[in-house]
Amino acid sequence: MPFIKATPFPNPTDNKEFNGFTTYKGTTYEYKIFLTPLEKNTTEYEYIVEGISKRRQKGSRKACLGTTKKVIKSHLNHKITSAYGFVNEKGSKDTVSGSIQLYNWGIGKSKYQVWINDICRHTPSGVKKSTNSPLNVLFTLFEQMAAHILKISSVYLMVEPENEPILVPIYEKYGFLVDREFITTTPDTFIVMRKTVAPMESYNGFPFVLKTHKNKTQKKKSN
Repeated sequence: MPFIKATPFPNPTDNKEFNGFTTYKGTTYEYKIFLTPLEKNTTEYEYIVEGISKRRQKGSRKACLGTTKKVIKSHLNHKITSAYGFVNEKGSKDTVSGSIQLYNWGIGKSKYQVWINDICRHTPSGVKKSTNSPLNVLFTLFEQMAAHILKISSVYLMVEPENEPILVPIYEKYGFLVDREFITTTPDTFIVMRKTVAPMESYNGFPFVLKTHKNKTQKKKSN
């Protein structure tokens, strides 16, 4: 996807990082969500650079999706993404990460769409994979950010034509369907997949409710 400046998420807090736990199929998962833009040399900036660049392709030493430190720094510096997410089963290093870009990639579409990008599951050598993929949780978190924060009912992702036989069936398992009517403004031809989303009551206030929790903790300490 070309380097293009994304629209930032509305953020009524002074936080850039949101941490928490959520449950999926009886298993507890830990998540970290980062909202951009991020300043260089901050802990949030460096966490993303290290977390994304250390991911490895399955059975290879190459960076997953070719996202090296140089690439991810360029993404951050050019502000082409709106948010980053990391999810792992509590106590496990089997981690899925990805990003969201808020941008209008559609001809004749207004404002922007929510695009999920850069999905990669990184399981370090010797680490047992979680029974339920943390990707289910990451998708849910991104979808609920779209539904609750933006009041948007669809999320999108793009698949390169050469990867269609492999990736389209995988994403269909997560509820995405090929949208043949969506015409992109990109110079290359991409297969667009769309998923309808709706706000879940259990995610009311997500992720900004975490700031309220922090403030309560601070008040208790100061009393």
